[in-house]
Amino acid sequence: MVGAIRASNLGKRWQALFFWSKAARLLLEHSPFETVQFEQGPKGFDDVGVTHCDDGVLDHAGRRVKTEHYQCKWHVGQGELTHQDLIDPKAIGGTSISFLERVRDAVRAGNETDRFHWVTTERVAANDQLQELIGNESGEFVLNRLFDNKGPGSKMGRVRAAWADRLGINEDELKSLLSRVSMKSGQPDLEKLAEDVYLVFHAVG
Repeated sequence: MVGAIRASNLGKRWQALFFWSKAARLLLEHSPFETVQFEQGPKGFDDVGVTHCDDGVLDHAGRRVKTEHYQCKWHVGQGELTHQDLIDPKAIGGTSISFLERVRDAVRAGNETDRFHWVTTERVAANDQLQELIGNESGEFVLNRLFDNKGPGSKMGRVRAAWADRLGINEDELKSLLSRVSMKSGQPDLEKLAEDVYLVFHAVG
């Protein structure tokens, strides 16, 4: 019990530090953010939220994004993520709703132009299909690797089918949904994140 409580507290501290790594930038003379929120936003994406100034920022596809939502997952040990974790409620500490279902529900609720991030200390498993699908620009999905010239019996075809079936949507809808998702795996451990936050605070005085 003590170990579980300590792990929970450390996870909350990691989330708080991630929030301050964003919020401290509000103190910059020319801040890129209008607001930074903590424990607010669409269900399942209320850990940290950022609203950009002016018309927002360009995403990897060249679209304007005004608001970004972050789900933060700190883990005691070094774990690995697979493509199945995106449709497994247990991977985000849930019992019935998975990460991609949370994205689907948030988009349907009117957040269709926002971007959704899974931020975690875990890394993508080296031998899993997910390793081939995450890009290095912003953690975006490289959609042509999932959809282009990949038949239903291929390994990517089976990934598409598993995700679309779980979400109850077709592949066109899945493609649109994934274009709004970013996977930020292998994020700094608690000590490194604290050091980064201290540097940001020093920079803004």
